[in-house]
Amino acid sequence: MASLRDQIDEIKSKIKFSDELSKYVNVVSKGSDLWCLCLFHNEKTPSMKINDDLSSYYCFGCGAKGDILSFYTDYLKYSFDDAIKELAKKTNVVLNYNKNKQINETNNKILKIIDITMIWYHQNIFLEENKKVLDYLKERNLSIETIKKFNIGFTSKKNETLTDHLKKHNFKNQDLLKTNLFKMNKENKLREFFYNRIMFPIINQYSQVVGFGGRSIDNSNPKYINSAESSFFKKGKILYNLNNAKDIARKKGNLLICEGYMDVISLSNNNINGVVAPLGTAMTYDQLMVAWKFSKSPTLMFDGDVAGQKASIKTALLALRYLKPNYSLKIIELNDNEDPDSFINKFSIDEIKKLLLSSKDLSNYIFDSAKKTFTYQTPDQKIVFDKYFDDITNLIEDKKVRFHYKNEFKQKLYNFFIQNKSNKLSNHKNIKSNIENLANKEILSFIACYINHVSIRSDIIEDISKINFDNLDLKKFYFNISQVKFLTMSKSEIINNIKETDLIKILKMCLNSEIYNLFPYSSPNYDPKEAAIDVKKSLKIIERRLSNSLELDKSLKDFKSDSSSLKWEEFKNLSYEFISEIEN
Repeated sequence: MASLRDQIDEIKSKIKFSDELSKYVNVVSKGSDLWCLCLFHNEKTPSMKINDDLSSYYCFGCGAKGDILSFYTDYLKYSFDDAIKELAKKTNVVLNYNKNKQINETNNKILKIIDITMIWYHQNIFLEENKKVLDYLKERNLSIETIKKFNIGFTSKKNETLTDHLKKHNFKNQDLLKTNLFKMNKENKLREFFYNRIMFPIINQYSQVVGFGGRSIDNSNPKYINSAESSFFKKGKILYNLNNAKDIARKKGNLLICEGYMDVISLSNNNINGVVAPLGTAMTYDQLMVAWKFSKSPTLMFDGDVAGQKASIKTALLALRYLKPNYSLKIIELNDNEDPDSFINKFSIDEIKKLLLSSKDLSNYIFDSAKKTFTYQTPDQKIVFDKYFDDITNLIEDKKVRFHYKNEFKQKLYNFFIQNKSNKLSNHKNIKSNIENLANKEILSFIACYINHVSIRSDIIEDISKINFDNLDLKKFYFNISQVKFLTMSKSEIINNIKETDLIKILKMCLNSEIYNLFPYSSPNYDPKEAAIDVKKSLKIIERRLSNSLELDKSLKDFKSDSSSLKWEEFKNLSYEFISEIEN
């Protein structure tokens, strides 16, 4: 059961004090600090400094100081109980009024045990007996400085167990069990929860070690496990590394959110420090509120695989629901086989910087993600696509934001359908042009065969005449040379009888090596009898071949659509299931 102090800390972590103050007084920024006119004495120049980290204020003029609670009690004249209730209501914190001092003492003891454990784990990793573990981290390109910065550790030490070490500090079994670092086995003996694992301490924004993440080193499953949930460790409310990243995030105005511990650590190892990670996959409401407290538009960069894509979509929809003016979320998309850790160890720092500048804003990311999965063929399918965006914008709680996002998506839909229609027409024109070009060359080959093989002209003249000549110049040319007087002329005589400039051009197009290479029967060197057979076969299947070309193009389009990592139905179902979760 959480103590009142814990609940007040939770309230402070979810509310930005400067935003609350700005409702009553003008808040100004000077460098990285925030200031306002003192609430408790008259002045013309702001002398009250605001600390959003601690939700506190201090006036250098009159000495008034306090936090968000005292602001409510001293300035807004709330009672202490009413102030807590009001703030709890604003931050969705469920209050439990338990003021028993024993709870605070127990929690302090638990946190002390966890802190001693972190130090013990960390020291173990530098022991000679654990050299292979340290070597593994070095192979992951982590420096000793980075390993020390994040207090990375290991669970094993030959001549001492964690239980023995903690009992030297006079802790009892019942104290150790409350930390969730131990459990009782079947023989009712104390057993360590983490075994043979690399340990990552999880530190809250107040710099308290509240739990651990453990990674297996022998490929056993699960690869990663976290400390069990408790009153002092709620993984859905903590962002890994926020204790280090928050000051950088405030100064730079951005917070980078990755998927796992190693992403954060690898980026920090390369001097990219304003980075955090949720202790799961998709962000929770509480984590989003904490992130927004330190950056009005944090950047999400999850893994590029399908699981990472799904987590990104869920986080984007969560942010969409709770958007308010000046707050948003940006998203960076990685390739399917990449995660931030692998990317930074593969590419140069310039490539990494370029990647970090490639983020999409929230509306573009959501729309593009949906667009990639959607097959837009019929009006009914377009209606479903349109309705999807109506449904997700209806999630947005802020009416003004909802209005603008609804219009934004409507405009994107309109442009998308218009562009798609234009692309389809263009594609059809290109396909038609290519097919017509191929068909015309084949017709040229029939005419070339007719000219080059005098012995078969009477046999193929009627078959060629049945062709549907779309090209009027070709039709005119064949009409001329298919007259009776040409039937017995030699090739050279036909050439000499063609006088019109346009017809001479077509003649040259017929009698050239490209046509002979594409259609060998048209060549003067081809056996005339075989040529007649091939021409008749080709004439029978020419229409079928053109039809097959269209089918082939459609098949290629379908294949490209099917190769998308997320299909429309999967994307839609994922979205609606998550919408149902966050609405309940």
